Amino acid sequence: MFRILMSMALLSTMALPAAAEDALAAHGKALAEKNCITCHAVGAAGDSTLRDAPPFRDIAANYDDGELEDAFNDGVVTQHPAMPDWQMTPEQAAALSAYIMSLAAHGMK
Repeated sequence: MFRILMSMALLSTMALPAAAEDALAAHGKALAEKNCITCHAVGAAGDSTLRDAPPFRDIAANYDDGELEDAFNDGVVTQHPAMPDWQMTPEQAAALSAYIMSLAAHGMK
């Protein structure tokens, strides 16, 4: 019985980070839909409206975990003419990168 209780406790603590990561990615998706969708394809399919703006799923394929968030925290480098100068907060950088990287994590890489 003790083993069962310990296993259940361990599994429940593993679910918390996954739920938090899902919430972070959901916030990042909302940020993308508000700030990026006019130029970039922000979902799992489709073409970007602006040819020079890479789809987010392609961006995810070019970064490892943590690298994209670091890049956002260093400042978004203008990659296409319509790219705004967005000084993200660390929380926004974490959320947007979590969403973009979730595209790769769900088989989009």
